[in-house]
Amino acid sequence: MATIMEPTGDVMVHPEDAAVIEQLAKLQQMHQQIHDLRSLLPNALLGPARESIIQPRGSNPSHFAVSVMKAANDGVKGIQSFKQDWQAPETRQLFRDANAANTTQGSDTWHMDYRSLATTATRTTNTDLPREDIQVDTIEEAKIAFESFKQNERKIKLQAPDSPDMFPIDVEVNRMHFRLDRDETSNTYTIEPVTGGSLPQQIADQLTQEKSRKKLGKLLAHFEAYHAIRLRKCDKCRSLLDSDLKLPLVRKLTTERSSENPAGRWAAYHMACSP
Repeated sequence: MATIMEPTGDVMVHPEDAAVIEQLAKLQQMHQQIHDLRSLLPNALLGPARESIIQPRGSNPSHFAVSVMKAANDGVKGIQSFKQDWQAPETRQLFRDANAANTTQGSDTWHMDYRSLATTATRTTNTDLPREDIQVDTIEEAKIAFESFKQNERKIKLQAPDSPDMFPIDVEVNRMHFRLDRDETSNTYTIEPVTGGSLPQQIADQLTQEKSRKKLGKLLAHFEAYHAIRLRKCDKCRSLLDSDLKLPLVRKLTTERSSENPAGRWAAYHMACSP
């Protein structure tokens, strides 16, 4: 496949363009899946066999069998993942829209890395562009949300100082500690991992991209969705770890919060599986 250009610098994406970029990113991901599956047989399956034939004395049958088995399993997973994406309702609608648009056939070359751009677009539309419909809590609203959440939730632990502004707030989820503070400059809440390691930092980075940073109640509910992070499988590929051995870090609210279900219901996805 041809080399594609990655977005550089601060890419500002209008919210109305973000949906188009996400669709292009989806098509680009499926194109890459086809390319990977097409090269599976000559590279992953026949490659080890070729080495064993060329240098039979130096080859190890056990290692050869393991490599072939891994390649076969990866191929099955890749086919299943592509099949899910291909049959998804949003993909079918995307193809219907493209066919109805009566546009010219494009080339087989991607000139832009839309998958990276889609991530930038999500981050930009959620945090950088002004949104009049999302305003940060007042101190009084934050206090009400904190007390309500503390009374109802049992899966995370909260601790706030006895001060008029109540901040910073310490949050513990799955034995990981975070500190929330109110940033008057950015008009939002900041998230700092107190526990060391890559997983707390990855969770903090993911939450930093979310719109829930404007509302303390929503942010705490988002934190609560990570209470089983080390056990929760991806709701799309049904695997715990992705190809980079990373846990499903993305959380999508599927059922709104209510008095019967204060935290709401959340779906978990790997970055590559996220809709």
